[in-house]
Amino acid sequence: MALKARYDPKADRMRLMLHPADHPPLLFWVTRRQWLGLLRRLRVVAQQLGVELSAPKPVQAPRHRLPKNPEVESLAPASIDKIGLRVEGRGARLHLLAGGCATGLSLNPATLRELEELVALQAERAGWDPRAAMQRLEANEVVRDALNRVGRQSEES
Repeated sequence: MALKARYDPKADRMRLMLHPADHPPLLFWVTRRQWLGLLRRLRVVAQQLGVELSAPKPVQAPRHRLPKNPEVESLAPASIDKIGLRVEGRGARLHLLAGGCATGLSLNPATLRELEELVALQAERAGWDPRAAMQRLEANEVVRDALNRVGRQSEES
C-alpha cells in the first residue's frame, strides 16, 4: 500500500492518499489538529511497542517531485471525522473514519517508523511546528488527567 501526503496551502489541510495494491486510491483531507494529534499518537504507540524512532531531521526539499496524476488529482478528498491509532499485537492499527466509512491500515514497526517520519516531515513543510504542538498536546494530556483525578475524588467524597 502506498501512502502519500501533501500540504494544500489553499485549504490549510493535508491531502492524504492511501493507495491499496489492487484498489483505486482513497483521498482524505486531514486538518492541522488531526495531523499533529496523529503525530503525537504515533510517538506514544511507538514508545508502547518499544519501537525506536529516529531523531527529528531538519526539513529538506524533496529530491524530486513525482508528476501529478490527473486521475487522482480529479478525485475529491473526503474529510476525516476521526483518526484512531492503537497497539495491535506487535504492531499498530490506524483507523480513519470519513463520512461513516472506516478504513484501516495495519502497521508493523518499520511502517510505523515510516509513517511517523512522513507525518513529521509534512508537518514541518507545512510550517505547523510539530515541536510546539507536541508540547501543547502533552500539557493538555496532563491537565485532562488531573481533572479526571479531581472528578473521581469528588465522586468518592
